[in-house]
Amino acid sequence: MKFEKKNPKPANNSICIKAFGEYRLLLIDEIVYLKADKNTTDFYLTDGTMVTSFNPLKKFEAELPKVFTRIHKSYIVNIKYIAKIHFSKFYCALKFTDNIIPFSKSLKSKMYEIRNFWQNENMDIAQPQVSLG
Repeated sequence: MKFEKKNPKPANNSICIKAFGEYRLLLIDEIVYLKADKNTTDFYLTDGTMVTSFNPLKKFEAELPKVFTRIHKSYIVNIKYIAKIHFSKFYCALKFTDNIIPFSKSLKSKMYEIRNFWQNENMDIAQPQVSLG
């Protein structure tokens, strides 16, 4: 408790993950997307690096802010980094990566919400007013 009093928790602009016996503090704005593979989660960052955590995607889904949304059973994306949505082929392209990210047919409505979100010029992306989660 003494430690917590002297060292308050960082603001909600970061997340701490355990990876290979070390702890990493990742800034929320550096995370482009998360990819699940069974009980591990890979964080893909804006600088092109990947950090692996031995926790399931569901754990991070609850911890991340609303700017992150689940678009597939294996993917959570930062909507600020979506560059293109292809509705007929069910994928999106993200900034800072060449990977194509699929989205589920059952979650297509979330992609329409994101598209509508883009079209509304008055909406601040850091403070979304629609529920994307």
